[in-house]
Amino acid sequence: FELDSAQFCAAILSMKLCKPVKIVLNREEEFTATKRRTPMYYFLKLGAKKDGTLLAKEVRVITEGGAYTAMGATALYLTGFFSSFPYKYPNYRFDGYRAYTNTATTSAMRGFGAPQSTFVGESQLDMMADDLGIDPIEIRRKNGMTPNYEVPGQAYIQSCGLHQCLDKIDAHIKERGKLPPNHGIGVSAYGFMSGGIFNWFDTPYAFSAAIVRINIDGKVDLFTGACEIGQGSDTTLSMICAEELG
Repeated sequence: FELDSAQFCAAILSMKLCKPVKIVLNREEEFTATKRRTPMYYFLKLGAKKDGTLLAKEVRVITEGGAYTAMGATALYLTGFFSSFPYKYPNYRFDGYRAYTNTATTSAMRGFGAPQSTFVGESQLDMMADDLGIDPIEIRRKNGMTPNYEVPGQAYIQSCGLHQCLDKIDAHIKERGKLPPNHGIGVSAYGFMSGGIFNWFDTPYAFSAAIVRINIDGKVDLFTGACEIGQGSDTTLSMICAEELG
């Protein structure tokens, strides 16, 4: 997600030599030339009725940024965004602080602020459900986002299948029946922004847009912003396009 100087050097050298160039770092160089995940320290408060209906959430996060800025500031913003998902909070407040520290610089890493916020948020929700004597699935079903819901100051949710997902999980757990001692099934929920919620780079098309071009020979070209890294997007989107075109 973030380009470093070494990557630019590799590209320029490859252009000059007309050959592939690979930069291999030793252990010491790895710590100085690359970035790491952002450590985060959370302070959370939840407000709810006795029946489990959520009323408010307050989040304060202090992140360890390392010696330089990098994309860690974006991770701080995103963890505040993810903390408001996937439940309905009539009142939500987030305060985030990124501190410079005498450590390796932090930046974008897999999840980009989502794993941290999800872990602490779901753990706290389980604690609240236990205190109120409410089933963890039921408290998530009661407060889960639904289609056409507006996240306060964040985004408009057009589609959301959280309740259907929880229903299937609940049915699966009941099918398993009673488990042996010291065994259990954990449940958590998580929401992720997708489609055209954000357009950070101000492109003329939304992130969820696609262009279909029909050629004179009858073949079809499909252009999307999805990057195939093994998740199967090329196959899935081709199937969707074929279905729509009949």
